[in-house]
Parts: sequence; C-alpha cells; structure tokens
Amino acid sequence: MLTTNDARCNLNGWVTINNNCGATFKNAQLKLVAGEVQRVAAPQRGKGVMMMAMAGAAAPPNFAEEGLFEYHLYTLQRPSTLKQNQQKQLSLLEARGVAIAKTYRCSGEQYWYRTPLGGTPQRMPVGVFVSFTNSAAQGLGMPLPKGIVRVYKADAGGNNQFIGEDNLDHTPKDERILLKLGNAFDIVAERRQTDYTKLSDSMCETAWTVQVRNHKDEDIVVEVAEPMGGDWTILKSSLPYEKRDATTAVFQVPVKARATVDCSYRVRVK
Repeated sequence: MLTTNDARCNLNGWVTINNNCGATFKNAQLKLVAGEVQRVAAPQRGKGVMMMAMAGAAAPPNFAEEGLFEYHLYTLQRPSTLKQNQQKQLSLLEARGVAIAKTYRCSGEQYWYRTPLGGTPQRMPVGVFVSFTNSAAQGLGMPLPKGIVRVYKADAGGNNQFIGEDNLDHTPKDERILLKLGNAFDIVAERRQTDYTKLSDSMCETAWTVQVRNHKDEDIVVEVAEPMGGDWTILKSSLPYEKRDATTAVFQVPVKARATVDCSYRVRVK
C-alpha cells in the first residue's frame, strides 16, 4: 500500500497454490522453484506467485530461500494440508517503509518521423510508474519469483482502494523493479508536427511541439520519450535531451502546478 505522499509503500507477498490433481495432500512439505526451467513438454499454467502491496501486521517469514542450480528454491517451514480443488495463499515476504519513486512518462511512434502529419494534435497517454530497489536496505533483498503486483492506496476515509497492477518478472536481489500502474488523469500531453521537409528519398526533417498540461495542484516532471528510427540528429530543441539509446531521445519536461509547457525540437532523420 502506498503512503499518502506516494514516497513509500508496505509490501506483502503471497504464494498462491491451486490443487486440481484429484487428491488431498495431508501435512505436505511445500517447495517452490522460481526461475525459467527448461521443459520439453509445455507445463500447465498455474497462478504462480502474486505480490500485493497492502497493509498488514508483520509476521515471521513462512518460507526459507536457497539457491538451487541457476534457480531459487523456497521451502515452507511447516507442513500444510492441500485439499482437492482448494486454493491456498501463503505468506512469502513482508517489508515496511520501502522507498519508491513515482514517474510520469509518455512515448511517441517511430513512423511519425517519416510522414507529414497535420490536422488535430495527437493525444499521448501519460503513464504512471513506480519503482524501487529489491535490496536488504529496503527490508527486501530476497530473489523475487515471477508474479503479479497489485497496488493499493488509502482514500480520505481510510479505505484501501486498488490503483493498478503489473507483471513482475523473476527478479534477483539488488535489482530495480519498475511497475506501470496506469495513466494519469490530470496530465495531458499533445503532439503537433509543425513542419515537414523531404530532403531526399531517404532523408527528411520534421519539427515537433509536445505540449504538457498539468491540471494537478503540485509540480511534476514528465519524461517524453521519442523513438526515432534510422540515423537521426536533433538540430535544435527548447529543452535539453538525453540520447537514451540508438533510437530514443528523452526529454525531461518540468511543469508547475496548473501550468502548461511546450517542448519543441527539430530533427533530421535518414
């Protein structure tokens, strides 16, 4: 569950087990192997591990973790009975006060840079992401199995409300975890192509303005990621940019509360 200022969260993780094999197992010893295990025949899909960011009282860990070949093994520290057609959830981990970072991000499309585009400005959804590090300093630091993360936050009445979910891949300790929770309601990003010049059959110049409108009562920074295929050079821009990789320029667009900012640039693409 996220705190009021979205700066920290409490994290609980569960293992979800479904017994559909036709038999009951009394006082069974349960072991979970996490990792990409090669199988010749396709394994049946189960629900695996579900991670949920929720509040709750701290409890002793139920599972002991150890390395196994190139995977990780989690052993339940007590016997458990699994009845036929029963679903059971068992606590895997708990952490309190995990520091998180919230970011806003919107992205363009590569084909936009090779075509003249006019008419109505194109609306770009602004995604909301949270990230944290799976480290011992955060109260974590255990290899995390693949599963679903569901995030909640308390409303004004103190009731937990669901605010988004994302898939978590198998994650080693000390790795960064990035989760997309949805799209921002009060942040609008619109793109306009202000010029298009075809220089040759394989080269063109285009000019763009990405307008970000912040209807929130707080200052924000929106990351505008522009995917440009081929050989590209930004000739001029109103804001600094980072060449994130061979095909992506990223602008950090700061916007004051209830304000509007234009990010303009001109690029040559071959």
